Amino acid sequence: MSQAVLLACLIYENEETLKPFKNELGIIGLRSFRMVINNLTLNRNHYYSSKNPKVLDHIKLTFEKLKLLASCCYESKVTKAVYDKEIETEHIYMDFFVDSELIKGLKILFPISFDFFRFFQVLYELNIIAFSNEEKEDIYKSKGYYIDYKVPKGLPNETSFFFEDFFILKNIQDEDEPKPLLLREFSDGEHQFIHTMGICLMLKNRRSLLLLDEPETHFNPSWRAKFIKILDDSIKAGSKDLMYGLNPANINYLKDILLTSHSPFIISDCMPDNVLFFDRNPETKNFRQGNHLNWD
Repeated sequence: MSQAVLLACLIYENEETLKPFKNELGIIGLRSFRMVINNLTLNRNHYYSSKNPKVLDHIKLTFEKLKLLASCCYESKVTKAVYDKEIETEHIYMDFFVDSELIKGLKILFPISFDFFRFFQVLYELNIIAFSNEEKEDIYKSKGYYIDYKVPKGLPNETSFFFEDFFILKNIQDEDEPKPLLLREFSDGEHQFIHTMGICLMLKNRRSLLLLDEPETHFNPSWRAKFIKILDDSIKAGSKDLMYGLNPANINYLKDILLTSHSPFIISDCMPDNVLFFDRNPETKNFRQGNHLNWD
């Protein structure tokens, strides 16, 4: 999902809101990306026939418009065995070179970044089709707390959607020109920074409550110490209220974010009124909010 989050942000956000990506990560934009769609068919009874709708029919018009925006688009036929039947599926490849014309076209097709992201979210969730009912039932009925290891990873030709050649332009220290890198070449901390900041920016003007559980886990000390300020400044810079000249004093978008952390770096970057401290009562063993001097 980090690719879809980053794509939505770099296409839709302005220079001010993207400052953290540039200043902290060195990201200056996208160079190109490829979308690969496996146009499978879906049937409730797990059999296929010409009468059943294709899973992409409900967004067929969007795909046709995306093809017009693509720098290159081609299709290939693949025959594979599905539920004991030989089925001919269609792989669609769309290559996009990112420039001002593409950005303009995408903003017409998807008015806001959240619409753009939701489009990819639907495609990602269709990948579950590649898994058997036995595999899905095993996951759904699992009594364990950790089931990630049980979720199978489909091969590219078994999934409905994935990105390829997703190149990000990144400034590298001591190099004169930005270098195109794949997202998998970024560190764990950079991935976490992109995902956390990207989601918050994408939802900044929506009625959303964001729950962040230790988002700073892989951050370096510098990012931890200024994460809250970076997030606050970036969200305010792209807010619609500021664009329309309303009083900035009435804007507090961080009120819609609940964040848990054990890091003193994160706490030090917060206003005291925004920090709640929890501890266990030594007598009752219940958790209580406050500090050792004031348990109110």
